[in-house]
Amino acid sequence: MVFLIVSCSSSKRPDIVFEDFESGNFGKWNKLGVAFDKPSRIDSVSEKIKNAQGTFFAFSNFEGEGESHNQGKLVSKNFIIERKYIRLLVAGGKHDTRECVNLIVNNKIVRVASGENDNVFRTVIWDVEDLQGESAVIEVVDAMITEYTPNSLPHVLVDNIVFSDFKDARQEVFEDFESGSYGNWKVEGEAFEVPRNRTNVYYPITADGFNGKFFAFSFGETHDTKQGKLTSKTFTIKYDGIKFLVGGGRHPNKTCINLLVNDSIVYSQTGQNDGQLRWQQWDVTPYEGQKARIEIVDHYSGGWGHIMVDDIIFFNKPAPFNIWIYLAVAVLGVLIIIVLLRRNIFHQRKGTKVKVSEEELEKFEKVKASI
Repeated sequence: MVFLIVSCSSSKRPDIVFEDFESGNFGKWNKLGVAFDKPSRIDSVSEKIKNAQGTFFAFSNFEGEGESHNQGKLVSKNFIIERKYIRLLVAGGKHDTRECVNLIVNNKIVRVASGENDNVFRTVIWDVEDLQGESAVIEVVDAMITEYTPNSLPHVLVDNIVFSDFKDARQEVFEDFESGSYGNWKVEGEAFEVPRNRTNVYYPITADGFNGKFFAFSFGETHDTKQGKLTSKTFTIKYDGIKFLVGGGRHPNKTCINLLVNDSIVYSQTGQNDGQLRWQQWDVTPYEGQKARIEIVDHYSGGWGHIMVDDIIFFNKPAPFNIWIYLAVAVLGVLIIIVLLRRNIFHQRKGTKVKVSEEELEKFEKVKASI
């Protein structure tokens, strides 16, 4: 009974981002061959890549010399499978042995993913519930010989490998500024030069509350005098909410982060006139399926005339906790136990034999004879 209630009400474990390549290097991977030199930046490749998450991704587009000049492999470190699903973004050539991503357990390939012969990242979901507790590695393979397979793209792209108990993504990091540049944003004015950290900007007080190394910051060497704006690329609202870290000036419409839907501001948030970045969030369920943009604005040159933003994340709300469902399950469990106990008692009574003494048997025979 206790097990029933606990199992019904227990929460799923948080996601583990195994690799998103935002470090800009393959430090966690063993590189074989020459195809994978370093993670590629979305704004530095000649190919048009769609649906990439963040700034960097694995791309086997490096060519060396010799017979295997454009081939190679990335092999992850060993890990224990501790979630029900592995989600990843894959693009590039469609070939299950030469252009692919493999999950290997006990030296055997147990899951495979490949692209669709284009440069569009698509989500692949591996159900690995039956493999939980096993030691595994992930390998990204480019063994394509272009001369013999002219109709297939000669590269593979991978991004955002996540271990999860959820089949579908619960959240997506839209921007964390860890690339150290504003490459994904349209920059206007002079306030936003590069993403800042504690070492590359003068600031009278300590900026606190940001994650990672970098965050968007419109405070520069000339302090609050310069103005400007960052505008994101257009995206489609697919999640329930948008959360982010924000700090700096409290000047509505002047130092703020805005959400624009159909070119109209539907949400806006300022700092609190201090250097602390705090979590804020917007409920965007009324705008699901619509096109949107985010802008980070500094249009104020007076005191606290700057804005600080980090970790813009799209997320889905957890399923609501319904106490009545759990109470119903508990009552049903109690009823089942009562029924089982009653059936057991009935069977025990039905099979019980009553012991009778010889004296009582003689009396019984005399009564029978007299009838």
